[in-house]
Amino acid sequence: MYDDKIKQAKQQYQNNNLKAAIDLYEEAFQEKILLDDLMDLGLLYYEAKDFRKAREAFEAIISFNPRYARAYYGLAIIAEEFNDFEEAIRLYKTALSYDEKFDSAYFNIAGIYDEAGEDEKALKYYKKTLLVNASHFWAHVNLGSLYERNGYDDLALEHTLTAYKINPNASKVCFNLGVIYAKLKQYDLAVKFYKEELTKKDPYQVTYLNLGLLYKDIYKDFNQARLYYLEGIKKDKNDYNLWFNLGCLYALENNFDDAYDCLLYAYILKPKLRKDILTDPELEEFRQTEKFNKLNEIIAG
Repeated sequence: MYDDKIKQAKQQYQNNNLKAAIDLYEEAFQEKILLDDLMDLGLLYYEAKDFRKAREAFEAIISFNPRYARAYYGLAIIAEEFNDFEEAIRLYKTALSYDEKFDSAYFNIAGIYDEAGEDEKALKYYKKTLLVNASHFWAHVNLGSLYERNGYDDLALEHTLTAYKINPNASKVCFNLGVIYAKLKQYDLAVKFYKEELTKKDPYQVTYLNLGLLYKDIYKDFNQARLYYLEGIKKDKNDYNLWFNLGCLYALENNFDDAYDCLLYAYILKPKLRKDILTDPELEEFRQTEKFNKLNEIIAG
């Protein structure tokens, strides 16, 4: 009976029926409780945002087995949920003291340091993650991003390509490759991966901007640049960066009417763009027109 209930609960979870899965675990526990199953229920409580019950489950496990590493991990992810990052790191390290090959604990510590801008510590724990799990997709992705922002583009490319080989269908990996190849001035490869990013189920929005900029600045193909700006705006009409850059593109084509419309909408979405409208070199000729004077009356302090 117990095993059947647990099996049904796992099936319900696979079917994205979280509440039914929780109910079945709780019914099974009327008969007996196995720690591994209680751990799984605690994680379901966490996913359901019932942090009180999740914490109670993890603490109950520790009371029976103080060396149960995953329970400390469970408490750590709850601590992260409440932005208690110092406590989360302590708990992750406690988990690692009982299981030195716990890759998710290393990875989550790295993520905390990464978010905090402590790159050296993040690098250390991403590397530890990969030492115990060389195929950890997100460790390769995040390590690639960390290397890229610190100027180590060859290392960034190595890790991002590895992530791509592990899961070529994931969103943003192709975008990251596009960024790196563009920095390496391998523009055709940058375009290739940016375009591949747009084939994903949930493509990264900035891809449209970066493709447009490449076509405008590198290939001098304003038609293609405009196409990608407009496609991106169709996906997200509130993307002020796309509206601003589309306005700049129209200004370069001496289409000052459309430049005015785009720049005005960009400003409405993001008033801080006022400075860029007043200083961007691509808008130099636009700033000599009556359309700019009209826009300036609206955006002036």
